[in-house]
Amino acid sequence: MIGEQNIVFGWIWINMGIITGMIMGFWAFDGPIKPPPGNENYSSLPRRLIRLGHVALIVLPIINILYGKEIDLANLSHTLKVIGSYSMILAAIGIPLGCFAAAYKNVLKYTILIPANALLIGTLIMAWGKIT
Repeated sequence: MIGEQNIVFGWIWINMGIITGMIMGFWAFDGPIKPPPGNENYSSLPRRLIRLGHVALIVLPIINILYGKEIDLANLSHTLKVIGSYSMILAAIGIPLGCFAAAYKNVLKYTILIPANALLIGTLIMAWGKIT
């Protein structure tokens, strides 16, 4: 089953989101650890990007789990199922990492375009498989 890799990946990657949230919790609300430079202000762009990356580390794996449960049932060729599956995994890895990278080097925000396109490809493939 192709979808099994999305399910397993999703559960593993959710833990990365939880761990990231735990680390961020140490600098929240004047916590015991000072935030990284540029993240002292809760509403600063770098800190918002880190929070967005943290959310993506949980939400995109959940979507991968759902995707994994559906992709094998979709009316698609084996090749399209594989492309869709790997696209979703690439998106779940690349979008949060792109957010974290952009928090420290603004020009790196453009790296998010690649995994965002992978997410679009994966969801378009799934939609096509469900409507045909």
